[in-house]
Amino acid sequence: MKNIEFFTLNKNFQLAHNIASKFNKQVIIPEIAHFSDSEIRVELPQGVDVSGICAYIVYSTVDPVNRSYMKLFFLADLLKRRGAKKVHVIIPYIGYSRQCGCKTGETIGHAKVIARLIESSGIDSVDSFEIHDGTLESFFSIPFKNILLRRFIAEDIQERFSMLDNICLIAPDKGARSRVEDIAKLLSVDTIFFSKKRIDESCVNVLASGGSCLDKNCIIIDDIINTGGTAIKVANKLKEQGAQKIYAYFVHPVLSGNVIENLQKSPIGTAFVTNTVPLQDNEKIEKIKVLDVSEVLFKYLKDNM
Repeated sequence: MKNIEFFTLNKNFQLAHNIASKFNKQVIIPEIAHFSDSEIRVELPQGVDVSGICAYIVYSTVDPVNRSYMKLFFLADLLKRRGAKKVHVIIPYIGYSRQCGCKTGETIGHAKVIARLIESSGIDSVDSFEIHDGTLESFFSIPFKNILLRRFIAEDIQERFSMLDNICLIAPDKGARSRVEDIAKLLSVDTIFFSKKRIDESCVNVLASGGSCLDKNCIIIDDIINTGGTAIKVANKLKEQGAQKIYAYFVHPVLSGNVIENLQKSPIGTAFVTNTVPLQDNEKIEKIKVLDVSEVLFKYLKDNM
């Protein structure tokens, strides 16, 4: 593995450090200059020679999303110009993945533009985790892999919750249904599916279908927690309907707005998230537990290098 190196653009991104260490490597962190007019410049640390290597950039494009993408594009282009043989990008959480243009009335989503920009910066392949919309993959002409974490989540639930006969998995909306069904099959447990019904511009109601949550330990599962609005509405509804305890698994802790405050007040006892997105200091609360997915990524990369 002498001809590979790992890079990230966020020194606090623990997933990048964890995956590099599994290959007995140190993460290389470029130097980033910020100018008064908001332009940025990305440069490799002095003495770093990338000629002939396969470079792996591990970086999630989160807040500030647009600047994150510019850093990624500049680094990929820089690596290619400095002689890197291949540039593989692992974007655990892809910004704009919820804008694929699949809603009624939309013709082209912004995600397609992002895909074009990724390719034009010299990137040779993209890997991600549990993308929000499978349409995203079709926008790329370079290899793209959506790494699923359903078995990972199922195994974690099995280890943490010994009384699986008292467990019910919850899909908070239509988009989460297939993910929850897959995990429920692995565990042989019951499910309840929620759907959203818009009352007006500022109010959305949630409606349940399926089994009963009475006296059950309910686990809400979704790919993203952003504002947390839907998940918390669902948790409140479950509590009203007699759920014993309520937990949640969210792959990507995007976390914006007042989500931390609202999560603290919610009936969700523990929210399990993965380290695909690094938590800010104010987001490191007792109610949020972080799961490391570096072993899943390590096995995938080892099989595909």
